[in-house]
Amino acid sequence: MKDSTIPTLLGIAIILVGIIDGALFIKNSQIFKISAANQNKPENVRVSNIGERSFTVSWTTQERSLGFVRWGVSSMSLSKTALDTIKNTSYIHYVNVGGLSPDKKYYFKINSNGADFDNNGLAWQLNTAPAILSKPESNIISGNVLTQYGSPAQDVLVYAVVGGGSFLSTLTSSNGDWVIPISATRTKSLDSYVLINDSSTPIEIFVQSGTEVSSAQMYPSSAKPAPPMVLGKIYNFRSTPLQDLGEIPKANIYLPTIQ
Repeated sequence: MKDSTIPTLLGIAIILVGIIDGALFIKNSQIFKISAANQNKPENVRVSNIGERSFTVSWTTQERSLGFVRWGVSSMSLSKTALDTIKNTSYIHYVNVGGLSPDKKYYFKINSNGADFDNNGLAWQLNTAPAILSKPESNIISGNVLTQYGSPAQDVLVYAVVGGGSFLSTLTSSNGDWVIPISATRTKSLDSYVLINDSSTPIEIFVQSGTEVSSAQMYPSSAKPAPPMVLGKIYNFRSTPLQDLGEIPKANIYLPTIQ
């Protein structure tokens, strides 16, 4: 009788230890997941290139991650997805959302490494631009971005504000090149196009990599193409030479953020 009791008590003890260890493992796993989610949280969320049938969402993350955008015409039904232009894990994320209707409200959330993120409990929202029958003549600016070591800066965000109008953006190519059709610039209300004078309309450019930025002021005539921009420097291509900075510069351009 005594011999059969000892294994039973021992078995119960082993089970209790297993339950405690399991609880600790689950607790630690939850902490790990929360920490990982915070590191993958989208930062510097910005909407640009708002047109009649499309818009662009860009953001950065503290860790390399994969991302996409869930979107729809209702905040309660984000049933469609748009994938990141950058296919590999990255600190930079750039998603084009297309196939939309003019002058219509859309909602979206960002998925980063499998977790959905929103705007403090609500989906982000925006209105597409109203339809305009008469389109302006094509006007394109371009340039090149280099790292501090002189190599091409690939997959870097380039933002532009032309004549105080709506927000434009693009990504650099594998050669560090960028191209932006400034003729697509609308006023902030999106109901008309900005009138552009190549010799006098101010352009502000802001470049953002994972850890470094650069900014420049120019006119359209000096951006066809613009002189190369090196990350970590501020430029004025209108009149003054570049400034060498020992730290990451603050942008001269006001970048609207929707965080």
